[in-house]
Amino acid sequence: MTIDRTRDKVGTDHILHGPAYRLAHEDPDFLVEDDLRPARLQLALIKPERTLRNHAIHSMVVVFGSASIIPPEVAETQLNIAWARHRGGPTSEHQLLEAERWVHWARYYVEARRFSEFVSRQFQREGRRDFLVTEGMIASQDRDLFRFVETADQAVSILKNFYGGQPPDEPVHVRGHDMKGAK
Repeated sequence: MTIDRTRDKVGTDHILHGPAYRLAHEDPDFLVEDDLRPARLQLALIKPERTLRNHAIHSMVVVFGSASIIPPEVAETQLNIAWARHRGGPTSEHQLLEAERWVHWARYYVEARRFSEFVSRQFQREGRRDFLVTEGMIASQDRDLFRFVETADQAVSILKNFYGGQPPDEPVHVRGHDMKGAK
């Protein structure tokens, strides 16, 4: 008598190739779970940090959110267009409110640029070229991981406090790691 094991093999293959057998770092369904957001954020920071380290950049300031805000002159133009098209209906009212919001937020664009220029000038005066100022965006649920400021002066104050009054001469050790990768 011959025993047909086809069904057993199909069942075994299904189990071995199912999500439970995937390695965590190879399982995209697992990696997008909400409780892994901190791990994703850490990976998102480590990856560029390694590139920066390979290019001898020891300090980085990221201005989050400024990339999604438009310059004041563009915001003002959009507001003028919205006013010109305003007819009092719900659609034009919505467009007008949106344009007014862009004008309000445009000041953060100015502050982010001002802060970036300040940091760049400060390091250039010191003859240092081992830093990077960039911009980015974060998810609203990750806000508590960052310091939020309204002005460039507030950002400078936070950095001065963090570094004990002035930027460091050497790469800073953070939680047992330095920007060169040593532990």
